[in-house]
Amino acid sequence: MFQVQLPDTRHVVAQLEGMVKKIHELERHGVVNEVRDWETQDVHRKRPGARHTRNGARVYFRPHSRYEMRRHMLNIRRLKRHGVMVMPSTRPILRRVMIDRLWDRMTALVNGALTWQK
Repeated sequence: MFQVQLPDTRHVVAQLEGMVKKIHELERHGVVNEVRDWETQDVHRKRPGARHTRNGARVYFRPHSRYEMRRHMLNIRRLKRHGVMVMPSTRPILRRVMIDRLWDRMTALVNGALTWQK
């Protein structure tokens, strides 16, 4: 029989707690700020839809400007009032290039923020 010497569990627990803290911080601030930056810089929005909430963050991505979305909703309401059936669009909201840019930004954010301490 041979014995295996385990590392000090306090050090492992401290590392895990540190990683959990980093994940909470990233969820609370990092992701929201990165999505806001992406919307303003890459999608060219004046007012991005990312918001802080009690539970973390929420992203509202509008397919058009706020003005256009408001006008669209008013037109749909008017058409429904007159009995016209309105079918939603099946086209994707974002082009593949924009999704790839967001993916690259989020990957860089996570790789930079979440590292194990030695």
